[in-house]
Amino acid sequence: MAIKKKAIILGLDGMRPDMLQEARAPRIRGLGDEGAFSWDALTESVTSSGSAWTSLLTGVHTARHRVFAPSVRIHVAPIELESMRG
Repeated sequence: MAIKKKAIILGLDGMRPDMLQEARAPRIRGLGDEGAFSWDALTESVTSSGSAWTSLLTGVHTARHRVFAPSVRIHVAPIELESMRG
């Protein structure tokens, strides 16, 4: 059976990188030591969270995905808890 690779994207929205570098945050630093990170990442020209996160997760610029709102709401159908109990 093939091993499925998984990834976690940890984004600290609004945090300046220099503040994280000065913080005592051993768990977050540990994640960076074992994975990939950037202190020099740049955002879109539209810096609202909804637009920037949409660009990060889709890999396309704001001009293409057309999300300009400050927040993005994802609507998910409710899950029937009984059906999960098997």
